Amino acid sequence: MSLQKMLEYQKKDIAFYRQEKDLKESEERKRAMLCKNKFIESNTALQELSKSLKGYFASLQKISTRISEIEAMKEELSANTELKSEESFSEYEKRLLDFEKQVNDLSKEFSKITKAIADAAAQNRALNDRMDALNREYMNSTQAYNKKKAEFDAKTKPIRDELDAIAKDIEPAYLNRYLDLRKNKKMPAYVCYMDKNCGACGMDISIEVDKKLQKTGDIAECPHCGRIVYKM
Repeated sequence: MSLQKMLEYQKKDIAFYRQEKDLKESEERKRAMLCKNKFIESNTALQELSKSLKGYFASLQKISTRISEIEAMKEELSANTELKSEESFSEYEKRLLDFEKQVNDLSKEFSKITKAIADAAAQNRALNDRMDALNREYMNSTQAYNKKKAEFDAKTKPIRDELDAIAKDIEPAYLNRYLDLRKNKKMPAYVCYMDKNCGACGMDISIEVDKKLQKTGDIAECPHCGRIVYKM
C-alpha cells in the first residue's frame, strides 16, 4: 500500500517538480544569482586590493625611514670627516656617492610605489562603483523573482496540499528516499523493473536485484543510477 501511495505521490509531484524547475531556471533568478556572484567576486577583489594597499603604505613607511637614516648618516659623515689628504677626500667622496645612490634608488622605488597606490585607488573606486551597480541590479532582479515566486506559490498551493495529504500515508523510509533522489535531480525516483532492466537508466541489473524483487511491491536500488526500482 505504501508503494502505491508513493507512486501516486510521485505522479502528482512530477508536475509540481517541473514547474518548480522552471521557476529555479527563470531569467529573474538567473539574473539575481549572476549579480550576486559578480558582487562576491568584486568584493573579494576589493579585499585583495585593500591588502595590497596596506603593503604599499608599509613599504613607503620603510623607505621614508631608511632615507631619513641615510640622510642622518650623511650629516654625521660630513661633520666627523677630516679631509687631511687626497686619500681621505676620496674615501669621503666614495661614501657620499654611495649614500646618494641609495637615496636615489629608494626615491625611485618610492615613486614606483606611489604610482601603484594611485592605480590601486582608481581600481578601488571602479570596484566600488561596480558593486553599487550590481547591488541595485540584484535588488531589482530579486524583487522581480520574489513576485514570480509568490505567483508560483499561489498557483501551486492546491497541488502542494494534495501532496501533503498523500505523504501522511507513506512510510518515512519510502518518502525520505524519494526526497533524497528528488533533491539530487533524479526524477522520476521510483521506476519500474522491466525485462531485467532499470526503468530509468536502462541498464541490466538482474544480477544485483533479482533476488530482492520476488513479489509485486518489492523494491531495490539500481546500482547504476541510484533510483529505486520496483516489481509490478
